[in-house]
This record gives sequence, structure tokens and C-alpha cells, in this order.
Amino acid sequence: MKKLALILIIMAVVLILSLYMKPKFETKEEKEITKETFITYPTPPEENNNQDKDKQEEKSLVSKIGIVEILAANIYQQGTHILREDQDNFILLESEGVDLNQYLLKKVKVSGSLSPTVEGGKQIMNVETVEPL
Repeated sequence: MKKLALILIIMAVVLILSLYMKPKFETKEEKEITKETFITYPTPPEENNNQDKDKQEEKSLVSKIGIVEILAANIYQQGTHILREDQDNFILLESEGVDLNQYLLKKVKVSGSLSPTVEGGKQIMNVETVEPL
């Protein structure tokens, strides 16, 4: 029993000493390595990057047909209008270049890129063109 107590005391002393010992000072080389590890350099912009994005946007354009309605208070936190495809299905609409108010309560074909909404599990379209039907 005394041996066990002595071993526990020795282990406690070693633990306490290891916690309070000062850390080893870094050498000059170690400091340089540490500095370089945490410095990040910006990557140069690629010229073709914008062209690739334009091509992807052109490829991802979709068209939907429905009736444009104003977007009332909602949980989606996005969009200004909705395109009601039928009684139960709709997508949110937003546009910087097209005045969607001109098409309120009219059946139209909208074209643009779709993306998921932040909330509510719906889709939002960034409208690029509108064709009245």
C-alpha cells in the first residue's frame, strides 16, 4: 500500500513539473519555418476563369412557364416574386435586369439560372428573360 502511494506521489510530481516547465526556445530556423507555415499568398487571377463562368451560366439556363405573382411575407428570405407553375408548385424569382412587376398575374415563360434557396428547400431563379404567353 505504501509503494502504491509513493508511486502516485511521484507521478503527481512529474505531472506538475511537466506543466510548469518553460517551453524550449525555438531556433532561428524553426521560427522561419513557423512564419512561412502561416503566411498565405493570394493566387493570381486566371484570365480564363471568367470565361469559364460565363459558359457555365449559359449552360445552366433553364426555362419555366407559369403565372408571375408578388412574393408576400415568407420564410425564404430571398426573391421578389414567384412563378406559380400550378396550384402547389412554385419557384422564387429575382432579377436585376428585368422588371417583373410588368408581368404580374400574367402567364409567362421565364429563363434564367436556378439555385437552391437559403431557407425552406425551394428553388430561386435569377431571371434573365421573360416572354409573355
